[in-house]
Amino acid sequence: MSRGPTFILALSLGALGWALLVWLTGGIDGRILGVAVRARGAWRPLTLGLHQASASDLQFSDVLAGVAFGGHFKPRISVDASAGQIIALLEVYGASRGAFDNVAIEFALHGEDDVNYAVTRARVQAAATSGVPKGIAQGALQLGHAGPGRYTVTAALLVNGKPAGFTKRDLVVRPAR
Repeated sequence: MSRGPTFILALSLGALGWALLVWLTGGIDGRILGVAVRARGAWRPLTLGLHQASASDLQFSDVLAGVAFGGHFKPRISVDASAGQIIALLEVYGASRGAFDNVAIEFALHGEDDVNYAVTRARVQAAATSGVPKGIAQGALQLGHAGPGRYTVTAALLVNGKPAGFTKRDLVVRPAR
């Protein structure tokens, strides 16, 4: 069976200094083959996925990390230390809107030195969507004592307070400008 042609979607925001490439397969399934982000002149792969939560009918996305700007979430692979906080976001999918009733997400910011620099917990809120029921959890992780360096933003999916899934994303905190 042929996959069909491969399409590349490119978005460049030169004024902001970054670009996004998405490779899509043609044919019946239209799957995303890969995503890359260019920031500060270097291309970096950006992983996206959908995970199955254990012992439940929930699925969840990869955790996204970024900053709030003008009341909107802006995903980032690196942030300036002067940002003050990192916003973490996770989407959860279920069989019905009621599937999110006892679901929370624990977000954390871990340093390379194995120190937890920030932890917060957020309830999954059902989103007004058509089709598959979706919930969103968002948490603010204070940078506080987290200086410049490499960090990991984690999201643990909790059902009735018990761990049911886990995902993480690398993040770089740059020196304050």
